[in-house]
Amino acid sequence: MHNLLPILSVENLSIMTDKHKKLVEDISFQINPRKCLCIVGESGSGKSLTALSIAQLISRNLIVHPKSRVIWKQEQDLLLIPEKKMRTFRGIKIGFVFQDALSALNPVLQIQYQLLECFGVKSTRKKPTEQVDSIIHLLKKMGFEDPEKVLLSYPHQISGGQRQRILMAMALLHDPDLIIADEPTTALDSELQLDIVDKLKTHIQEKNSALLFITHDLDIARRISDDILVMKSGKMQELQTREDFFKQPVSSYGKLLLAIHTQQKAVSEKIATSRLPTTPLLSLRDFSMSVTTHKTDFSLFRQVNLDIPRGETVVLVGNSGSGKTSLLKALCGIYKAQTGSIILDNRSLSLTEFYHPDYNPLKISVVFQDPASSLNPRWPIQDILEEGIDEKLSPKEIQARIQQVLQLVGLGRQVLHHYPTAFSGGEKQRIAIARSLLSEPQLILLDEPTSSLDMFTQEKMITLLKDIQMQTQVSYLLVTHSPWVERNIADHVYHMKAGCVSTTLQIH
Repeated sequence: MHNLLPILSVENLSIMTDKHKKLVEDISFQINPRKCLCIVGESGSGKSLTALSIAQLISRNLIVHPKSRVIWKQEQDLLLIPEKKMRTFRGIKIGFVFQDALSALNPVLQIQYQLLECFGVKSTRKKPTEQVDSIIHLLKKMGFEDPEKVLLSYPHQISGGQRQRILMAMALLHDPDLIIADEPTTALDSELQLDIVDKLKTHIQEKNSALLFITHDLDIARRISDDILVMKSGKMQELQTREDFFKQPVSSYGKLLLAIHTQQKAVSEKIATSRLPTTPLLSLRDFSMSVTTHKTDFSLFRQVNLDIPRGETVVLVGNSGSGKTSLLKALCGIYKAQTGSIILDNRSLSLTEFYHPDYNPLKISVVFQDPASSLNPRWPIQDILEEGIDEKLSPKEIQARIQQVLQLVGLGRQVLHHYPTAFSGGEKQRIAIARSLLSEPQLILLDEPTSSLDMFTQEKMITLLKDIQMQTQVSYLLVTHSPWVERNIADHVYHMKAGCVSTTLQIH
């Protein structure tokens, strides 16, 4: 099996800006059939850029060094293929699972049309009914219990984890020779993560294909990879087999990655103790919401009872699609609950009062699950941040406030003149968190705020959130699938399943 020719060989890949700033430098690797190469490293290290360059998907203002080679099956250099011919590779020979699922899906088309559209890329003799049957079968493999209902939904009507699985189904639809998956498990709960990576591993074994898998989760890398490439600041730190890397990394950065991972895993497995609840800032009582989809009533969440204490962190956990994000959207007014009541500082409010456009005593802020889709791609970061500031402030006060929150999230003023597309997924999330802090809120709703961040940045972000909370007494309602995040920041944990909430009080 080791004598099989590699499906992909990357040789001396270097990418720079038009001002000759090096973003990726001298990266080389190969992937054989039935094998998985995992690329790991911190946010902004060049992992996604390396993957995108394989299919000529990088920005036009970036330059690939002329000595770089991306050899397909030892026959042709993908970097030299004309765009028209390259389209026959994308989606057919190379399947992509992009990092930001919401941005990758068309917001005005139902899921079924977007999946059926994939059949138009490749000539097929399948009848329309057979195409739908193939899609339903694939969605069931991806863990969807009711694929027919999902097919009739729009991207914004399904959860982040469900959107990621839709992208995976798209990538696998034509059984490509190479699958490139960029952080495909970040929005999935731990049980579903393991199920999906096992299915991807089985798929490449059965189809004799290869997998390039980008992740910052070393547990996932250990489970799915055959080889591991470690990147930092655009450079390759080491390339080893999975066994050798987890036994003894050779680079100092690889050793640091593994040490932090081991430490985080130990924290995640600690048993928490309970404590008495403190005074709630906000309480929900019998909070419920349902929607009508295709003449069928569907409950997003029902009879939710939840307390958010002042100056503390409530963590909401649960399976993908259980209603966590919908509950957050109802609290910030994107959705409107139909029944129930809200208690604010011991004062009971009707839903009509709570959702009145002029009523926002808490200054509730939100950090969304998909940072790229929440940042206007046509605006520079300066304009995006200024939009969230009180207009009563003077221009000088506005700039001072922006400078303050940028420092809090570890970014410099140089980001202000760039557009969102210039940043990695982790950097976009930090910008989104900075924007949420500008209005000095009493409650911040955080939907998977660390899912797109590497281990180093996760630690910094959790420390940052706790420091901000200590200084301002702001409350957090945070959704996560990460046991490490849960153990490190939660004061109270609520478990959500099928729209219902149960609680266990917890202190780290």
